[in-house]
Amino acid sequence: PAEAYAESLPDFLHKAVVEHRVLVGMNRDMVVYSKGQPVRKIREQEPGSGKQFEIWVYGEAPQPVEFVRFEGSFVTRVQLAKVGEPMEGLNNYATAQPHGHVGIDGGIGGGMEGYGGHVTFYVAVPNLEEALAKIHALGGTTVMPPDAIPAGARIALFADPEGHVVGLVQPGPNEGVNR
Repeated sequence: PAEAYAESLPDFLHKAVVEHRVLVGMNRDMVVYSKGQPVRKIREQEPGSGKQFEIWVYGEAPQPVEFVRFEGSFVTRVQLAKVGEPMEGLNNYATAQPHGHVGIDGGIGGGMEGYGGHVTFYVAVPNLEEALAKIHALGGTTVMPPDAIPAGARIALFADPEGHVVGLVQPGPNEGVNR
């Protein structure tokens, strides 16, 4: 079952699961298939905002310990702690959420060492498959096929003929598309 599940994922997620790595944006099932059950789970809430989150802990000191933070059902931060070394992880990464407005969650933060970074913006469309068909007819290519995200929405990525990557989002049934 784990192999069948991994085979159903987009290539970059499949590779992460096979290599037992956790990526920001993975859901709980993907993390379990990638790493197995955690050693322990910690539920907390941010002071001030009261925002709840959960941290899954993999490993025990003195061996490296990986901390996987979930907000809702999705990973928002991955950090690695090694005894006697500074904590590794995403450089000041934070999530950005539309808070009741039409849109999808996103994030912003510093990149990993040696990575030039990128920006992806998403355009809301009523139907991903129809939009991708039009894009292909105009010379674009699919980078990531349609995939489900929270609240029933679906996303896809395409590259225009010059190679610029743009995201598409098809809102869930309870969300509208602003034109």
